[in-house]
Amino acid sequence: MRITITRVYSITKGAFQRFFDLHGLFLASALAFNLLLYSLPIFLIGLSLLSKMGPDSEKFINFYISTLEQFLPHQPTGSSKIFSSVDYTNVGLHPINLLTLLLVGGSLLGTVRIIARIIFGKTEKIRALKAKVIDMALIVLIGSIFGISIIMSFAFSSVYTLLSRLSHVGAFLDPTFVLLGLLLKLGLIFLIFFSLFRTYGKKELTWPATTIGAVITTILFAASKYILDIYILLFAPSSLIYGALGAFVFYFVWLYYSSLAFVFGASVSWSIAQNGK
Repeated sequence: MRITITRVYSITKGAFQRFFDLHGLFLASALAFNLLLYSLPIFLIGLSLLSKMGPDSEKFINFYISTLEQFLPHQPTGSSKIFSSVDYTNVGLHPINLLTLLLVGGSLLGTVRIIARIIFGKTEKIRALKAKVIDMALIVLIGSIFGISIIMSFAFSSVYTLLSRLSHVGAFLDPTFVLLGLLLKLGLIFLIFFSLFRTYGKKELTWPATTIGAVITTILFAASKYILDIYILLFAPSSLIYGALGAFVFYFVWLYYSSLAFVFGASVSWSIAQNGK
């Protein structure tokens, strides 16, 4: 697809028009509410899986929590971190937890599927059982991607600790590993959005539309964290009015901005596909 200023303008205009014509703010609100409803059960089940990884399970759990919190904006002063405050000492691994993970995750992705079908203009009917199987398969894929990223991050941390003992390479460690960590995080986010767009818009979206849309969504998603960081930095005193609920409130606000990124990114993918016809 040839890139010109006229085409970029047409795609941008089409994306915004699609976003507002389909009431993108409302779609983002619905998605954010479902993310809030289902994210904590999924988080707890993830802890239950890691709790059975042998002697190093506690290290993996702590790394799992710290990895999740890297995606969140910094919490307001005086509020606890939403994931670190969860008591996971009594969380165990049971077959029912795995089934619950599939059902809860499938329900969450069901919401994503419905919103994606609306944005992509999908008119083909799909049987409920087939849709649920696709949702569950996708949650397994996303879980695998996230699990691999945690293992890679843990490996990076171990290598960093080992190399930091060598004085002649210490000066190069921090910038190198910061860059690797950033690329790993962005790569993880991109794979998740690409999987969602490709699965739910397979017939409506071309490969370039899927890829570019996923890249833009990844950038917007990553930017939402830093935008909220800036807001908290500038307006920290006013955030104290939430008290103990500060972490919860800002977690939901972050979910809403992230949902906006998904809805608008999907609109961009649709607009690219339409302009490529």
